[in-house]
Amino acid sequence: MLLLPLTQSQAQQKEWIGATVFYNDGHSEEGKIFYRNSSYSSFIRFRGENAERPERITPDEVSSISYGSYPEKEFLSISLPSGDYFNEATYFAQLSAGYKVKLVKTRYYHRTCSCNNRGSYRWGWFLVSDNRILLIETYRNRIIRNLDEVNSFLTENGFRIIADDENFIDELQSIIN
Repeated sequence: MLLLPLTQSQAQQKEWIGATVFYNDGHSEEGKIFYRNSSYSSFIRFRGENAERPERITPDEVSSISYGSYPEKEFLSISLPSGDYFNEATYFAQLSAGYKVKLVKTRYYHRTCSCNNRGSYRWGWFLVSDNRILLIETYRNRIIRNLDEVNSFLTENGFRIIADDENFIDELQSIIN
């Protein structure tokens, strides 16, 4: 006879988190969210306080989601414009730092060629201001490769630049916080 222990996997142990959802039309709603790291960029499950069943909310209908206790965490809805490496799309991004300029991380569809729609989903860092979104190209998800573009973005928004020997995401977080 073979005995197998019954345990829950990590995915099953994730709990619903209290949150406030801010919709694009200006109203907000209290409830609980449930998300997975592999899919939060596309949708997040939300159950309002009076709802019987959860619903999927997408970044097209929501501007932001605040959740968790102090320090409060946030998902932002970001719209990537159509360009060389992006199809026009909207994603949820997790806020890592900033108020005036925000540093966010999300999973997005990256086109490998501007001549067609071939590509793959990638994790990436973005700087977001009121009028511009900049993809931060990184090496090993830590070292900033397009430092000149990042410094130009920071200067436009009144922040100090990053030195060549300090070109890490951690340094960028400390500058914009």
